[in-house]
Parts: sequence; C-alpha cells; structure tokens
Amino acid sequence: MLIDANQIGMHTDDLPLPPREAFAMAARLGAQHLQVGVAQGELQPDQLGPSGRRHLQRFAAGLGLRLAALQASLGPQLLLTDRAVDEHLARTRRALEMAAELEVGVVSITLPHLRSNQETDRTVLKHLLHELGQKADQTNRLVGLETGGGSITELQSLLDELRCPNLKICYDPGLRLMAGEDPLHAIETLSSHIILSHLRDGFHGDQRHWGREANLGSGQLNVGAYLQMLQEAGYHGPQILRRSDSGQPTADLQAGLEYLQHHQPPSRDIISI
Repeated sequence: MLIDANQIGMHTDDLPLPPREAFAMAARLGAQHLQVGVAQGELQPDQLGPSGRRHLQRFAAGLGLRLAALQASLGPQLLLTDRAVDEHLARTRRALEMAAELEVGVVSITLPHLRSNQETDRTVLKHLLHELGQKADQTNRLVGLETGGGSITELQSLLDELRCPNLKICYDPGLRLMAGEDPLHAIETLSSHIILSHLRDGFHGDQRHWGREANLGSGQLNVGAYLQMLQEAGYHGPQILRRSDSGQPTADLQAGLEYLQHHQPPSRDIISI
C-alpha cells in the first residue's frame, strides 16, 4: 500500500449526502480522517449549538473517524470588498471557535484569485490573513490556506511578510496540476508550511485553460513521488482523498482507495511546467 491506512481521509463536500450520512459513508469506504465543510448547511457554526457539536463529536468518534479539519469558505469566489471581507472574517472566526470546541486543530479557507491590478487586493488580503492569524492564535488553532488556482509564489510571499505561525498551507497537488504548475516543485517551496494534504489527481492546464480532475492514479500526478516528497519534508498527517468534479464521486473515491491499496505509482515523471 502506498500509504498507511490510518492516514486516509475524505471531505464531506465530496460525498453528495446529508452530513451524518456523509460521515457514515466515509467510514464505510475506509476513511480514518474527515475534513468537514461548515460554510453552509446544518453544520454552520451559527446553526450547530453546543449540544449539537457534542453529538457530532461523539457520532464521528463512534464511526472511528478523526476530525482532521473544518472548511470555512465556499471557494475562490470571494470578492475583496469591505463587506465580503467582513463576512468572511466573521464566518471563519466562528469556525475557529467551533474547531476549538470540537478539538479540531485546523480550519481551512480558500483564498481568492488576485486580479491583475492586484496591489489593492493584496493589501486587503494581507489584512484578512492578519486578522485570521490573530484569531487562530487566540483559539490555539491553525488556519490552512488552500492552494487553488492562485500563484504559489504570491502565497509564499504573503506568508513570509505576515510571519504568523498560525497561518499554514492545505496543499492540493491536483489543483496545482490543473493550474499548469509542477506540484512537486511547489512542495519544495512550501514544505515548512504544509499542515494538511489533499490527495487529488488531474491533467495539467495552462495560462488560458484550466486542466481537468481525474481519478487517483489515472492522471499526471506521480502519486508515489508526491507522497515520498511530503514525507521527506516532514509531513506525516492525513491524506484527504479528493474528487469534487465527478458525476459519481463515491465510486471514484472508492477507486482511489483501491489504487492506494493495490497499485504502484506510474513510472512516468511528473510533467514539469
């Protein structure tokens, strides 16, 4: 097997089921860890009170699941306007408070793509991250910045400028491929910041066209090399298996698990961009 079975996790947003059914399905498929979407629906922090949170924690434990992270953002569509930033801050602060209550160490957010006239956006984004870093410190949690289609270089620059130990990276190699980058090279850049790994495969895109997602082992990610590089970089946490762009995500996640259990990684090298 390519990784220890105890490292395998899933994301509730990839299972098209009500939350508790998604928990149960993840456990049946063999997941040990779970990343839980709390940006909308019945698991939003302002919808789930103290008793509901205790029940959710017991329910997950009863299924043998460890809550690896909460995801507090809806995606990269966030506009960097004052109103949108205030709403995002409030939502993520509530998620950090809920994570502390549930004893979940990480809250992940997806950063918006910076526009071409990005200096103003960058200033607003730095303010947003500074505020979230302070709240993470107060709650003794970590904020995991998800690496979507934005620039890895820009993200590294922001982290270096902010120097906040509570701001980390939730790394997704499949999204880097689809953005037209070499996902293994980015690990070298971000290794000291990675707090959570999404295990996703895909086909590379370019500056004009976004690539496409693929079942684990059927795309252009050298899975074995990726896992080895993460381990060498000091990452030994969960691998959250992702399949979000699929008409049959449950079956595709099952296929990904079978790949990890029974196959060796492809011998081809990862495409360098």
